[in-house]
Amino acid sequence: MLRHVVTPPASEPVSLAEAKDHLRLEGDDDDAYVTVLIQAARQHAEEVCWRGMVSQTWEAVLEGFPCASEMELPGGNLGTISSVTYVDADGSEQTLDPDTYEADTVSVPGRLLLAYGESWPATRCQWNAVRVRYTVGWAVDDVPAPIKQALLLLVAQMYENRVPEITGAIVSKVDFAVNALLSPYRLVAF
Repeated sequence: MLRHVVTPPASEPVSLAEAKDHLRLEGDDDDAYVTVLIQAARQHAEEVCWRGMVSQTWEAVLEGFPCASEMELPGGNLGTISSVTYVDADGSEQTLDPDTYEADTVSVPGRLLLAYGESWPATRCQWNAVRVRYTVGWAVDDVPAPIKQALLLLVAQMYENRVPEITGAIVSKVDFAVNALLSPYRLVAF
């Protein structure tokens, strides 16, 4: 199963004001740069944890429907399933009737479940025959504090160290702290 982001988050889990407070920055000279660092930190954490941190739309792409009556949707906390499309045996794209499936928003990762008594339709044997669009992630105010703190540490590390190595200084890594904060939220890779 492949997955990709269709619509990125409308806002970041850490605000510019929070990052500037953490960095002890006054003024707005570096606002654009800090904003880029916040986005980079979130994207890094999403790749490490295999989950969307704040609400965003993803698409899972499969060669066909599974044999089982359910399929896990990567990305963490499932919000809603907006559409399930597939290529039928004749090669035409179809949209699966929403009454034939349910969204399991309790399990993490979330799942697409067939409704009772329903079965998956036949698909053409081809690449990318099934596409599921869905939202994942927390609301900005619901992002867990350890994740926000890890993002702030990453932003600070990237802000203070704009080159990959520092000459003539004792180096101590912040990686352990970031990994320790993110590890409870890390999902198994698909």
